[in-house]
Amino acid sequence: MKKLLFYLFIPFFIFAQVDSELEEVIQYSTDKENKVGLIEVPMDRPISQATFIHCKLAIEHFKKENIIFLLLHLNTPGGEVFASQKIAKLLQELDTQSNIPTVAFIDNWAVSAGAMLAYSSRFIGTTPSSIMGAAEPVLQTGEGMQSASEKVNSALRAEFINLASFYGRNPNLAEAMVDKDIIVVERAGQIIKLDNEDQIRESDQIISNKGKLLTLDAEQLKKYGVSDFSVDFEKLSPITAKEKKEGTYPANKLLIFQYPFFKKIPQAQIITYNDWKIGFFSFLSHPLVASLLFIGMLIGFYIEMNTPGFGVFGSIGLVCLGLILLNSFSIHAIDWLEVIIFLIGAALIMVELFILPGFGVIGIVGIILTIIGLFVLMMPSIKDISFNAEKWNLAAINALNMFVWLFIALVVSVIIMFLLSRYVLPRIGLFSKFVLKGEQQGYTSGISKENLPKVGMEGTVYSPLRPSGKVLINGEIYDASSLREFIEKEEKIIVSDIIGSRVIVRKK
Repeated sequence: MKKLLFYLFIPFFIFAQVDSELEEVIQYSTDKENKVGLIEVPMDRPISQATFIHCKLAIEHFKKENIIFLLLHLNTPGGEVFASQKIAKLLQELDTQSNIPTVAFIDNWAVSAGAMLAYSSRFIGTTPSSIMGAAEPVLQTGEGMQSASEKVNSALRAEFINLASFYGRNPNLAEAMVDKDIIVVERAGQIIKLDNEDQIRESDQIISNKGKLLTLDAEQLKKYGVSDFSVDFEKLSPITAKEKKEGTYPANKLLIFQYPFFKKIPQAQIITYNDWKIGFFSFLSHPLVASLLFIGMLIGFYIEMNTPGFGVFGSIGLVCLGLILLNSFSIHAIDWLEVIIFLIGAALIMVELFILPGFGVIGIVGIILTIIGLFVLMMPSIKDISFNAEKWNLAAINALNMFVWLFIALVVSVIIMFLLSRYVLPRIGLFSKFVLKGEQQGYTSGISKENLPKVGMEGTVYSPLRPSGKVLINGEIYDASSLREFIEKEEKIIVSDIIGSRVIVRKK
């Protein structure tokens, strides 16, 4: 009889404990409006980089609005793993650093990457039809969808274990949602993981068998301590079109606010976030768009360096560079090392173009550092990346994918520049010194300093100085460079300096 009463009262003890934790963590006012930030992850839009951008911008907005907690409404089949991992990190930082907890409400699906978002929340609520799990990573191949490599699987498995453990949930259940080789049973009230099927006892209750990913329904989520509370379906007042447009409405129009604790929060008001920046940065963040911007920047600057003045192509290069930097600074956590590498590279290029004659080692080093800086700026933050022979984290895998996109973009840019130099542009400043052209035939290098023209002598440009080229002085052709300017063919020049065997000239 005592045992029967004990089991009858267990649900009441659990609910009382959950309400006590909610009361302790979610601090609300009794005499003024209580704002609750809402982020929806819907069925018709898989989790992607756009979802991460929405979450990041929304959370920044909600902090300014002083919300009492973040409501994450989940009904998703999943999506991109690394985007979900970045969202999970945002939610944990919101809780631990800003003391704003996240309540995930599964209505109805939190499958695949959606399960990761649920695990990253302090509290999880369900409806009678909720399901959560089945999070094995897959990749699109020429033969269709296939399981990802062990490196990816291992990284995701570790992420799920860490997220589940962070808020005191059973890590074995989380691991079984990712790895179909995991066996999980309930034995003597404990949830344990087994290495093989031979270890299963007759009295064990099998939760996840070998060969199947774990998916839990609402009852199981509650039973095994994954979810904290459940709300039954009931008819609610509809959210009007005006309220949706304004992005704010009474919280009692949402099902979760029928749960006793949330129902008693006075003047609870839902606020949402929607802004043009979400779509704009989502577009810029797509690997294909980012790669095209990279190509546009390189080609634009390349053409501009080989034409006089500053024109359309230079403007295109600057716009592409500006969009790359704007997207990187707005979306990613930028490290100063990335910025310093890029700035040093750009500074070396400027020194080579406008101060030193010719184009040599300093300019080449500058180009390499600039490209490295841009590569890193367009990839996830360096501090999140971890490579080793046995195990990669999700940031490393994503960085490798982005690196492949950018490397292909770099190769395409080099090919386009070669074609431009060969068939479109008459003379290329950076490469003309290596190409023998018709107007340079008969020219020989290696002239001694005694035979070079003297400072103050005058002549004309034989091939355009950009800034290196050829000049004609007293019937002789010499290598020459200009400082800080391009000089076109047949313009008059005057020798301003001699550096080694190099003639430095300026416009007359």
